[in-house]
Amino acid sequence: MTEKQTENLSSQLQSRKYNPDHKPKQNTIVLTVGGSIAGTLQNFFIATGMPKVGKSTIIAGLIASSMQFNDVFGIKVTFPPERKGIVYFDTETAEFDFYKQIDRIKSLADIQTVPDYFAAFNFREDEPPAILEFIEHYLKENLPPVVIIDGLLDLIYDFNDSIASKKLVNLIKRWGKKYNCLIIGVIHQGKTTGGNTLGHLGAMTDRYAQTTIEIIRNKDNTFTISPKLLRSDKYFNPINLINNNGIFSIIESEKSKPDENNNIELMRKVLKAENNYKQLVEDIQEYSGKSLSYSKKIVKDWIGTGYIVKDGNVYKLVKAIF
Repeated sequence: MTEKQTENLSSQLQSRKYNPDHKPKQNTIVLTVGGSIAGTLQNFFIATGMPKVGKSTIIAGLIASSMQFNDVFGIKVTFPPERKGIVYFDTETAEFDFYKQIDRIKSLADIQTVPDYFAAFNFREDEPPAILEFIEHYLKENLPPVVIIDGLLDLIYDFNDSIASKKLVNLIKRWGKKYNCLIIGVIHQGKTTGGNTLGHLGAMTDRYAQTTIEIIRNKDNTFTISPKLLRSDKYFNPINLINNNGIFSIIESEKSKPDENNNIELMRKVLKAENNYKQLVEDIQEYSGKSLSYSKKIVKDWIGTGYIVKDGNVYKLVKAIF
């Protein structure tokens, strides 16, 4: 080893050393599912399921949630204050299906045109090395906080090659840290793998991902989003969806309905004599850790039980909280 190589190695080692004077920034939450923390900057998130179970629709909802105030399917992307950007890399579909996915995103977000901070690319005809080069070039030039790769299997020639799989996972981890982003990857399950993601690549993404969710298509044409692995928060209750002529909606259950008795303490924390609806919902989210849709249900429940009443654009406290 040359003297220059030794100096370079020493410098790299020093940059990785614990520094008691360094105070790292708190993890920035950019993705929640079912009210639980599912994705923060510098991490990666995996969505998995059997082929043709609705993964593309769930990913479309995830992207759409970044373009509006509400969550979609219980999923919410929130950009960090200083950065706004989300990019979608599709490695699988033909041109017609790729454009259909963008139309689905616009429909779920209830918009006519996609915002400037959103970009989408189709790499169906490209080899894995070219796709990796395209992705890194875009990350370097644009620094988006949220990156979606649908799907990861097309970034590697053999998903059962343990060395190549480890190199790809290491690359994804490096991208997350170097470009300070959350990477969301989609990977299939195998029909004979017992619900596990495919190959060595799937096993390694499960091992190193911050969160893995599983999308299941049930026999009654309902769909379930289930937590398979969460490292940063409690496991959320499975989210059940139904497909009515191409329109997906959440199936409400009795368990998901707010309970007045369990919300008295929350009322004391957030309710004022007069409340702005948007701020009230945000305060409920902050104090309860619940999703946006759940927080809206809580407001509706408080109206129904007579604690608050809507007066124009203001929600007034009309019942004492003991």
